[in-house]
Amino acid sequence: MEELPITIHGARVLVIGYGRVGRMTAQRFQALGARVSVAARKYADLAWAESLGMGVEQTGHLLGWLCGYDLVINTVPARVLGEAELGDLKPGCLVIDLVSKPGGAEEAVG
Repeated sequence: MEELPITIHGARVLVIGYGRVGRMTAQRFQALGARVSVAARKYADLAWAESLGMGVEQTGHLLGWLCGYDLVINTVPARVLGEAELGDLKPGCLVIDLVSKPGGAEEAVG
């Protein structure tokens, strides 16, 4: 978190995926005072996250919404953040990939 110019408390955090790692990650950041949203495919997962006071997004429809987040954490072991999605992030947004290769985000070029 040293890479962020802000504190976690009050930060807008998006956790992509709501499996075991995603659930624990979202809950921990929420406990630290972050404004957490969850992106998932399954409506049941989105309902659980919403019932816990988190915002929800559809994983396949993130483009146009990513610019509102300070921190994006991916827990999905598939490519979910392509070039267009990464270009939609606001300047200074930190992306953390918590999955094994190939990961869920395109690698930075340059």
